[in-house]
Amino acid sequence: MLKVLVFDLDDTLLDRRKQIGPETMAALLDWIQAGRKICIATSRPYRAVKLFVTKPLLDSCEVISLNGAIQHSAGKVVHRASLLGEVARQIVTEFPSRADVHFSIEWDGEHFATNANYSDAELLAHQSATPALLVALDQVDYRCVSKIAIDGLGRRIDDLVAWIDRLQVRAIPCLDGTFLNVVDQQVDKSAALQRVMAERGWHRGDVAVFGDDLPDIGMMQLSDHAVAMENARKEVKAVAHVTIEDCDRDAIGRYVRMLSCAGRDEPERVQDSEFLAYG
Repeated sequence: MLKVLVFDLDDTLLDRRKQIGPETMAALLDWIQAGRKICIATSRPYRAVKLFVTKPLLDSCEVISLNGAIQHSAGKVVHRASLLGEVARQIVTEFPSRADVHFSIEWDGEHFATNANYSDAELLAHQSATPALLVALDQVDYRCVSKIAIDGLGRRIDDLVAWIDRLQVRAIPCLDGTFLNVVDQQVDKSAALQRVMAERGWHRGDVAVFGDDLPDIGMMQLSDHAVAMENARKEVKAVAHVTIEDCDRDAIGRYVRMLSCAGRDEPERVQDSEFLAYG
């Protein structure tokens, strides 16, 4: 029987309105009540997870944030992966002159700095933050930086990848190349999940992983039950054992109910490019 559900956040557990559907929320709370576990793995900072995931659910989750740089358990930081160190200062100092690109500097998942001039409302909408969490760029302790996020504001910024790679850190593209997450070379979601699985004694057959974008593929390959959303990239569907409905259809709740009722140990395998669709 599956013991753990692992979810990417945006366009997977969250719909496009950044909400968890009511059927999904009810199913997840029942999953926890049955003594099973939930893990959220996201590129977002912990402050955003707190905004989007209600406290009753969040208090029972393992949360891997900032692409694997930080892990929270029961709301407290329990692990920090490799930091960017002084490379973060170099990135900010040498950042190409691009008026159409914003960056934010993250360290603990709560506080951050940015080159964007946000109003209070924009700060909440774009950074899931209040002014109290914003730190001036000249006050950043770059030795403590966990991640730098670079937002192309809807435009592809692939041209920055080579520039970042020469600094010997990882640039992880998402959102069709319009957004880059910059982390230490040792940091990614799958490395963090692999460490958590080893610590908790979870095995491949214990874990179901749900995702939609390229950074989720490594996590899905750690599981014998990989689930892609219908809105997922084709590369994600190619490694998934099952494809369920679009994130806007509240499909995860129905699928989790099906897993709970069936008590299946193994996923139904599908051949080649054929995918199961639930719903």
